[in-house]
Amino acid sequence: MPMAKSATYNTVNSMGITVYHTPAPHASKLASAAFGRTVAGFGAAGATAAVGYLFIPGALLFWLPVAIALIGVGMFYKDQWGKARVGVQSEVKVAKTLAKSNCAQVLINSAMLGAGGDADHVLLGPVAVVVETKTGFGKIRVKDGRVYSGNRIVGKNEVEQVSRQATKLSRILGGIPVAKIICVADGKGKPIQTGGVWVCNADDISAVVKMSAAVIENERLSSCVNKVLEVHQSVNKVLNKKKS
Repeated sequence: MPMAKSATYNTVNSMGITVYHTPAPHASKLASAAFGRTVAGFGAAGATAAVGYLFIPGALLFWLPVAIALIGVGMFYKDQWGKARVGVQSEVKVAKTLAKSNCAQVLINSAMLGAGGDADHVLLGPVAVVVETKTGFGKIRVKDGRVYSGNRIVGKNEVEQVSRQATKLSRILGGIPVAKIICVADGKGKPIQTGGVWVCNADDISAVVKMSAAVIENERLSSCVNKVLEVHQSVNKVLNKKKS
């Protein structure tokens, strides 16, 4: 397949799959920010305690609560950093698994489709699939339309999230039906379905993708990829303007 002109990064791996973008850029930024705040919180607590102890030991009731509060800030962001870091690891694991498989011809990681947030992984040719990755280590199950890993719900609105991204991708591709998958990266158990969405772990993701219908002919693949990448770049431009 010819390289899409609008691609910001791509590589063709040994499996012949064209891969666009590195996975989890947004989660990586959140993890980096949380780590910096963790260090800042603990550092400020240590500095406050040291200055208080050395220079104003008589004001213990003043500087000690401040130091304790700053430790609390550090602990809060340490927890946030840990969650974000595990989220990054989950997305990277699924991206690597998909890239090493032959379940599709093109893999686009972290695709900004204009549906709020990003689609973690988009697979094209001959299938059209959106995969949302979640973190979880327990048995995968579905109850009342929600996805669990063990006793924990894996997202806030996980089924609605992947459905929203799939609907947007279908519109971008001119109405092509798009399959929906929630991948609980380290979850346990066999693939299951809920509300037209497949739920599986990273070990089964390639097989589940292969079960999707072939909806994109080879001659249309390059055009479909370009459409997705063009939307991705347009959405990013709008977001960058808002930040500046």
